[in-house]
Amino acid sequence: MPTIEVSEETYRKLEREAERLHKTVPEVAEPRLDIPEPPTDEPATPEVIAERLRKFDEMMAFFNRQPRLYPEGHEVGVSRESIYEGCGE
Repeated sequence: MPTIEVSEETYRKLEREAERLHKTVPEVAEPRLDIPEPPTDEPATPEVIAERLRKFDEMMAFFNRQPRLYPEGHEVGVSRESIYEGCGE
């Protein structure tokens, strides 16, 4: 198994966190080391675009399933006047 070197202080922090969470040090460290690839300047492929749209649609479906904060038909005033109403202008 590959290893990495960290300072003694960093390892102690990981140990304390692992103890607090009742996990092992590798279980605490691995998610923190899972670093995504940096974006490239290349345009996205059609497959990547389709995947992003699918994930966006999933997210919107999730939000639409959540309970509403306001009754159906309620409109929120987002004009400059309504935002600053009562601020003494």
